[in-house]
Amino acid sequence: MPAALPPVCWARRVGPTRNRRILWAPARCTVYSCSILAVEAQGKTIRTVEGLAEGTVLHPVQQAFCDKDGLMCGFCTPGFVVATAALLEKNPKPTAEQARKALDGNICRCGTYVRVLEAALNTKVVRRG
Repeated sequence: MPAALPPVCWARRVGPTRNRRILWAPARCTVYSCSILAVEAQGKTIRTVEGLAEGTVLHPVQQAFCDKDGLMCGFCTPGFVVATAALLEKNPKPTAEQARKALDGNICRCGTYVRVLEAALNTKVVRRG
């Protein structure tokens, strides 16, 4: 019998402990991983937060989250990082309102929204992945 999942899906996660947004190509949009069936992902290019860094070099968004302390417990971080990377690949200079809209739907149980927004708006350079 499988282990029971927590009663609340705080921020669209894969499994009981991970919050995930994935970057779905070729449309280059983010989708909530919990709303996509595995069969829908066949043949698609999918990039998760683990695929952003190059070896030991952090992606600029990951570095900005570290620099701006845009993470607390880490529960929401993967979703916010992937959503921010997708935003900045489409719009390298978003306004605060555009960033808020792009990050909407991710829930941070620690309340670090201000720092997440600072990280999104202060990321140096983002290359298309």
